[in-house]
Amino acid sequence: MGLRRSFDITFAGGLTILTSPLMLAAAIGTYLSVGRPIFFKQERMGLDNKPFILKKFRSMNNKKDDEGNLLGNSQRTTKFGQILRATRIDELPQLFHVLDGTMSMSGPRAIPKEDFHPNDILRHKVKPGITGLSQIRGYGIDTKLERSLTDTWYITQRLNNDSIKPDLLIIAKTPIAIIKNKGTSRKEHEAPRAMI
Repeated sequence: MGLRRSFDITFAGGLTILTSPLMLAAAIGTYLSVGRPIFFKQERMGLDNKPFILKKFRSMNNKKDDEGNLLGNSQRTTKFGQILRATRIDELPQLFHVLDGTMSMSGPRAIPKEDFHPNDILRHKVKPGITGLSQIRGYGIDTKLERSLTDTWYITQRLNNDSIKPDLLIIAKTPIAIIKNKGTSRKEHEAPRAMI
């Protein structure tokens, strides 16, 4: 077992234990606000282009308009769901993906299968992460192109040097990024100049 995998198991295992009361409260709150199922499930692309089912706590209900069409995301997001998203508590179930080896604590964001593009092939040379460089640089403000450029740069650096130290810094900076709910703003064509 490599150093990164050992770290993932130890860190995710400890975090799962510490946040278990929070996840229980989130599960109850989700059930009361949107009902069953409590998990949002979506097929995402993982290591070596293998799809997996990513789980999060649901933040939206299934309300529809008079014609039977689902309302927009903003109209279906509950107040409790807004709290889950703002605090990233909705993503805590992904800790179990880390424990089973599907994901890592730090890595490129797992993209939906329908968003996969042949140019994203480099993305799947490493496991997707719960957090990553693109997340701490710009929660909620980066364009898809900017996120893709950031993730590609991160993967290139990691393939050339698999040191775990940059990932430890990313993990350490994640709570700060969540609290600020913003990141470094850059032009879409500008590749990141520094890892952290």
